[in-house]
Amino acid sequence: MKTLQYATILVVLGIGGILCAFPACAGVWYVDKAAPPGGDGTAWSTAFTEIQPAIGAAYNDGGGEVWIRAGVYDENRTGLYGSLTLRNGVSLYGGFDGMEDRREERDWVKQETVIDGSTAWGGAQADRVVYGTRINNVAIDGFVVRNGLSSGITLSSEGQATIANCLITKIGAWPGSGISISGEDACIHNVRFIENAGAALHISQGTILVANCFFFQNGAGVEAGSSDLLMMDCEFIENASALYLFSGGRFERCTFHRNTGRYGGAVSYVRYTVGDPRIFINCVFAENYSFHTEGNPNPSSGRGGAVLYTAS
Repeated sequence: MKTLQYATILVVLGIGGILCAFPACAGVWYVDKAAPPGGDGTAWSTAFTEIQPAIGAAYNDGGGEVWIRAGVYDENRTGLYGSLTLRNGVSLYGGFDGMEDRREERDWVKQETVIDGSTAWGGAQADRVVYGTRINNVAIDGFVVRNGLSSGITLSSEGQATIANCLITKIGAWPGSGISISGEDACIHNVRFIENAGAALHISQGTILVANCFFFQNGAGVEAGSSDLLMMDCEFIENASALYLFSGGRFERCTFHRNTGRYGGAVSYVRYTVGDPRIFINCVFAENYSFHTEGNPNPSSGRGGAVLYTAS
């Protein structure tokens, strides 16, 4: 195991004190699907062949980073829901070719690292591909997460959690979600959500920063409940409603294009309470469409091509 002493800041932007940052690193553990069996994970030459044992080793060592070489990781997983299970203080990084000495040398675009749930649950599809409950000081960075039944990544955090430089795709059931998150402070940065059957991003509660993300052809873009939400520089194209919100939020420099929905083509505030903050700054709305289905008794059906408020 290599010991490192650094922390790389991704972006420093905040609401309520939230920072979007990579946690400090104490040690590094290595994963390479093509490595010889029996490795202890302390170097590329003796890497683990699966991700979960590396997470366990890092956690038992007091936390650290798991560096994962490019490849498709679709091994059988014994965790709850057939999931890859996160642990406190352990961060996952993909995009390596197996020769790097520094995290900055990786390329997560060229060296695609896939966490796949197709057969991870005893040969069946994982319900949740990556799962963590009551976690703190965790980052998930540089992965394709795909083929979960109800969720790609599900996080319940009690402290800082960061998801960055990822593609979330092919999460296959409504009302599932590409990422489902709740808790204290979370940052989602430079994540692409493409062709998920349910909501791309579901937020139950917490202080959440979403920046530089792309949402394309999802069952919904973002569903957010009781949360302190800041979205910056995000793009929503051809989703079945881009934002479905139960509380306020602040949205800066976001683009909404060709989204459709029964209740607001781009943005729908449900049971909106007068006085909740709802701020759109330098946003673009174009060609969004709200449609009415025959026999639907809801008077809000078909209204609000750009934004629909339903007051409580």
